[in-house]
Amino acid sequence: MWVVEEDQAGLPLIGQAYITPQSHTARLNFLLPEAASLTGQLPAMLDILISDTAKLGARQLLASVPNNHILFEGLRRAGFSVCGSHTIWKIRQSELGWAAGEWETSLPTDEIGIRNLASAVTPTQLLAADPLPESPLTGWVTRLRGEVRAYASARTGSTGIFLTLLVHPELRQVDARLKDLLLMLQPGDRPVYIAIGPHMEWVARALERLGAQAGDEMAILVRYMAVMERTPALRQALNQGTKSTIPLIRNT
Repeated sequence: MWVVEEDQAGLPLIGQAYITPQSHTARLNFLLPEAASLTGQLPAMLDILISDTAKLGARQLLASVPNNHILFEGLRRAGFSVCGSHTIWKIRQSELGWAAGEWETSLPTDEIGIRNLASAVTPTQLLAADPLPESPLTGWVTRLRGEVRAYASARTGSTGIFLTLLVHPELRQVDARLKDLLLMLQPGDRPVYIAIGPHMEWVARALERLGAQAGDEMAILVRYMAVMERTPALRQALNQGTKSTIPLIRNT
């Protein structure tokens, strides 16, 4: 986590980014407060986060914000470009009935099939900005005629579960398969969150039928780490006009 503080009597800007193992994509977790993110502190903060996540192997920094959020234009001015969009859906296992199991634990031999599935259902621009992690890919798969036609992986926390989901449009009974997946996850009282973009609208329709709640549509923005030579000059400028504190957080 970084704090960038202006010498003037302005608000300090606090930011956090994270990167998961076997990934080259860093993600902007938060920038607080909103008022400070609209000042000249924002480019300095973003450059610091980009510099330090690059040391951990990141090649791009992703941010997800509502289209009408005040930070959207600030990120655009700071060199971010829109690469896609998604809606975060929230669903609870207690709201669902039972269904027949159709998911299997993914095997190392499924990796090619999973990556082919991602290429088939994800827009090229979004997949380039937010590719699947490097090997091994762990999670669950559903097969159709021997081919991987759905893939799911989960990140679990104390307040909920975030599910990454890929579903081919030819797969039928998506509602029942989502029920099966929730039963396998056993979230208990914790909600499950699923990010679904317009490129998988058939999954969004299934979630709606299951009673899931849709959040705001979020723009996905990316800034690629192409010019890191600016970092020494940036840090010298920051030392003269700003103060910062560490550390940066890496998920494990």
